[in-house]
Amino acid sequence: MNTTNAADLKPLKNRPMNAGCSMNDDAVRLDGVAKITGKAKYGRDVYPANGLFIAFVRCPFGSATLESSDAEAAKKVPGVVEVEISKKSGTYHGATIGHVVAESPQALGRGLAALKCKWKRKGDHLATVRIGPCQSMNVCSPPSAATRSAPGRSMR
Repeated sequence: MNTTNAADLKPLKNRPMNAGCSMNDDAVRLDGVAKITGKAKYGRDVYPANGLFIAFVRCPFGSATLESSDAEAAKKVPGVVEVEISKKSGTYHGATIGHVVAESPQALGRGLAALKCKWKRKGDHLATVRIGPCQSMNVCSPPSAATRSAPGRSMR
């Protein structure tokens, strides 16, 4: 077995020697300049050649049924490769009911927007939910009288 004595180890030439403590250390990060100038490449910045982008269509409510969606309009968006809606109901928040596949993140966002999903929550009114790249939810329904407050009055 080949062992190395700690006293025989020499510091690397591409990095300054650590003083032995993690705080108040003058050691410089090798990637510090690249990160500060914006030249560093992260996993999110690198797209493989001929790679595809996918987004899952998910139920935005605890329990809901997909009343309508326009898969044909989403398929017509340039750069969208595939649109599939495999289920019509979600039994929990975030349940996957389908997916959209595209050639670029921009085409994926446009395809999701063109899908125009309309959901019916169990025991509730019809809600229009805009599904975008960040899965934002916009429920279009007028507030009920119980949730409205008159100016200058607080709700109890």
